[in-house]
Amino acid sequence: MRITSWATVVLAFGLGAQVLPGETFARDLLRELVEINSTSAFGSTAAAKAMAARFRSAGFPESDMVLAGPIPDKQNLVVRLHGKGAARPILLIAHLDVVDAPREGWSPGLDPFRLTERDGFFYGRGVLDMKNAVAGLVATVPFSLFLLDEAQAVGAGDGADPGVHLFFVL
Repeated sequence: MRITSWATVVLAFGLGAQVLPGETFARDLLRELVEINSTSAFGSTAAAKAMAARFRSAGFPESDMVLAGPIPDKQNLVVRLHGKGAARPILLIAHLDVVDAPREGWSPGLDPFRLTERDGFFYGRGVLDMKNAVAGLVATVPFSLFLLDEAQAVGAGDGADPGVHLFFVL
């Protein structure tokens, strides 16, 4: 599976070059997600709980995170980032489930639930759809907080929306 989406390209930047701390964090997130089997047989709750732990460690209070859904092993995570004003919310949404991945359909030496970096590419179930984007979102939360604060400070007199509210739904 070749890297073709923007989030995976962001995560892959630096393959074969010096790896920066943020890239290591993003790769670790992607590795964690790929190695969680979230096919329909296993559900996505384990992956949602893993990302809740990441948001928790980034300082999000428990009151701003909800793990919910009608089926216990297929729950979703909703995370709220409060803004500083009355602007309309922004919803960022992604899914954590992946289609079945029988090992016999994969190239020799590749495990669908193990992140492999080979010849400048990532291999593993979800590296293209959509665990790459989830890792990108979760990895950039601190940077997003900075950008939102900067946009509000710079754009306050320019008609910019003060107080954006972000919702992450995974």
